Amino acid sequence: MVKNVAFIPLRGGSKAIPLKNIIPIAGKPLCHWAIEAALEAKCIDRVVVSTDSHAIEKATERFKGHSKFSLFRRSSLHAQDHSSTEDAMLEYFEDHLCQNIVLIQATSPILTSRELDHAMDKFERLKTSSLLSVAPFKRFIWTEERDNPSAAKPLNYDFKKRPLRQKFHRQYVENGAFYIIGHQDFIETKCRLKDPVSIYQMSELSSYEIDNPEDIPPLEKYLQKTTLRKLSKKIKLMATDMDGVLTDSGMYYDQQGNELKKFNTRDGHAFEIARKKGLITAIITKEETQIAQKRAEKIRSHYLHQGISNKLKVLEDICKQEGIKTQECLYFGDDLGDLDIFDSEAFCICPQDAVEVIRRKADYISSQKGGHGVLREAIDAIYSQH
Repeated sequence: MVKNVAFIPLRGGSKAIPLKNIIPIAGKPLCHWAIEAALEAKCIDRVVVSTDSHAIEKATERFKGHSKFSLFRRSSLHAQDHSSTEDAMLEYFEDHLCQNIVLIQATSPILTSRELDHAMDKFERLKTSSLLSVAPFKRFIWTEERDNPSAAKPLNYDFKKRPLRQKFHRQYVENGAFYIIGHQDFIETKCRLKDPVSIYQMSELSSYEIDNPEDIPPLEKYLQKTTLRKLSKKIKLMATDMDGVLTDSGMYYDQQGNELKKFNTRDGHAFEIARKKGLITAIITKEETQIAQKRAEKIRSHYLHQGISNKLKVLEDICKQEGIKTQECLYFGDDLGDLDIFDSEAFCICPQDAVEVIRRKADYISSQKGGHGVLREAIDAIYSQH
């Protein structure tokens, strides 16, 4: 029997934000944050995405090769506006046995694998029936009576003896990130929680959820900083395609028929910043032109490989020569010629206007289009350049 199964419900319908679960958040579809956290958690043995949407199924294709990942096609009966999360859980878990269920909601993207592991450890150590994630709450709550709106009253303190915030009795708000319950207990109660219930405390920011379009920008800014900043201690090589990344993919010619390309000065500065941070730099392109040679010399790229059809082999050869690993590489690509690297262990970034299959496989999608500072945006975020 599988021990711990993470269940991630991703319904296609959403009123406030259409297909909310796959909207781009900080360079990747929203649901990817939760899926990746679950796949990386040591305590999770299987990750099940339950969806009724073909678009969501397509957006999660990059995980299909992972040994832990599986997709469950939810029936339309359990994907209505009035359908509960428990309905979706029952549809799957009535026929799939496990020891414990970890319900994860994709609208809380700052969840980490570390938190899931620690929470499961607490759940098993306390031998509690269920556990839920919470965030600290230090606010005074008031309510207004329906029949008498002029008679508002506090719910969690006495305003005549207003306490100091530092002495305020600690309370918690359910942040909706995850819930843990035994399989048998869930089948019997048809509820995600059962007494006795334990809590796992996360940060105050973890209670921030995406329910409306205006919720996106502040959370996206936080995720962008934390995600790319983590690479600063990991990456040792920065490599990129040329056309569609360093250029806008446009084909320009002068009156004599000579080919021209437009580059972005900011990307040139990205190479400079990368070198100063000790990174090896490389340009790997299928094209073979004097323009590429001159640009590589101008920005002082350590490597330039032209006329390349197997880019992954070239990247691996560079890694071998420099004594580094593929997972220590940062790569920028935009089209099918980059697909082999996007399927590797390198951290891959694509421009906003990359082809769809590359966008689906990217670890991060830039807010910029090709030729408009894709590399600079990423390097600034990684090294917190202002």
